[in-house]
Amino acid sequence: MKKIIIAFTLMALYLCAISGCGGGGAGDSSTPEGENPKVASVVKVLPSHNIAQTNTEITIHARVLDGNGVPVKNERVIFTNLSAVGRLSDTNVKTDNLGIATVVLKSTTEGFSTIQAEVDTAMGVHRDQRTVFFSRYSDSALTPSLDLSVSGSGNPFTLLETSDDNTVTLTATVYNSAVLFSGMTVQFGSDRPYKVGTDPNAECSDGSETCDIVFPAGDTAITNNLGQASVPLMIVPAALMPSQTAFNVWAIAENGAYNIVALTVEPVEIASVSVSANPISVDSGGTSTITASVMTTAGTPAPDGTSVNFITTNGGIDPFATTTDGIAETTYSAPDIPAGTTATARITASAGGQSGNVTVTIIGPEEEPEEPPAPEPDTTSPTVTATTPGPPNYQLDISDAGGDPAPVTITFSENIDCSTVTPATISINPVGGSPVIADWTVTSCSGANVTLRGTFGPVAPDPSHQYIINVGTGVEDLAGNPAVAYIFTITVVD
Repeated sequence: MKKIIIAFTLMALYLCAISGCGGGGAGDSSTPEGENPKVASVVKVLPSHNIAQTNTEITIHARVLDGNGVPVKNERVIFTNLSAVGRLSDTNVKTDNLGIATVVLKSTTEGFSTIQAEVDTAMGVHRDQRTVFFSRYSDSALTPSLDLSVSGSGNPFTLLETSDDNTVTLTATVYNSAVLFSGMTVQFGSDRPYKVGTDPNAECSDGSETCDIVFPAGDTAITNNLGQASVPLMIVPAALMPSQTAFNVWAIAENGAYNIVALTVEPVEIASVSVSANPISVDSGGTSTITASVMTTAGTPAPDGTSVNFITTNGGIDPFATTTDGIAETTYSAPDIPAGTTATARITASAGGQSGNVTVTIIGPEEEPEEPPAPEPDTTSPTVTATTPGPPNYQLDISDAGGDPAPVTITFSENIDCSTVTPATISINPVGGSPVIADWTVTSCSGANVTLRGTFGPVAPDPSHQYIINVGTGVEDLAGNPAVAYIFTITVVD
């Protein structure tokens, strides 16, 4: 009779737990409304028991509450078995008047099973999960024992306390009373998806491509003579985690011994953003590739798809990019700046409350040389500035071996157009009597100088030794200005 009373008492307490008796969860007419009344805000998974024998069942309840702790009825709950052990009786169940949705989990095989319940509302997705175990033994007193310990730096049960605190060692000790079991294969696992080995392309335990937990040396080990089998476990965050996260790891020995422990992971956030530019100097109106390297507090590159925002103090830049292997790239476009000047642009990249920056130098085009002013038109007439022979006597000596007179040179104030120097524009005439010099020729014309030379003719009975040289206006400078007329007389002497 006492056993019956105790059984009914325990059943009443269990029903009270899942239905919220005592009024604490249901509220009353005087209870103030909380956030999102009558909208699912909390999901709690409540298994009927944590351990069951294989070929039996565990009842899984999911209780759905609103923001005021009031049960939400007629809410659709999606149940998912995250492990390979066990089978659910249903995966899509609506809550009853007490806000409870119920399914049954059965398993014909030994092992841990993790069940997730999820509610998807307009306010977001809410989920919870629990891990249970199916044992081959009907009585826990008959089950061999397995102690599961964790060792590592700092608090081994908390990972990522520092950026390099990402590995712990799991050790299973298998025994029965005082007898240690050696040579026993132990299987390790987790209620979160995990990879086995170091192949980055390996699938996770749930068939996905990315997961946080890795058993780098494998997920099985054999006990030594102390009954111990150990494997390392690494946490490699595949996503940012704004709050502390808990997960379970378990071990099952081939003799049916089992155990499970909980580990926590510190929040994984953005730790740093480093920015570089290539090139660091750009021409006016040019571009530069801006690269942001984003690292997490776990010492790993930011998860793929992490958004990085970019701003600049000068010019233009795409406002955001997302990371691949922790790297986000965008293009900076420099403004046009005046020739002969330089400018700078400070480019800042930010993600997860952290930022970094780089300064790009902008170089203006070279200044084009100023064109010299157009010369003033030449309107000045050339003048004779010197002659040879010259004042005061204007005597021309007969100096060369042939007895001909020395040359006559006329120097102008500027270069002249030699094509305008002709017998018509520079004439030479004797003064009285017959000319002693029979012929005058222009022997050279260069720049501002004209050279004339004469040759003697037959001796005249009354030779003239004076000659008038008349420079006329027909001589022109290079601009076509006529020369100022000039007349001088030379005397040929022996």
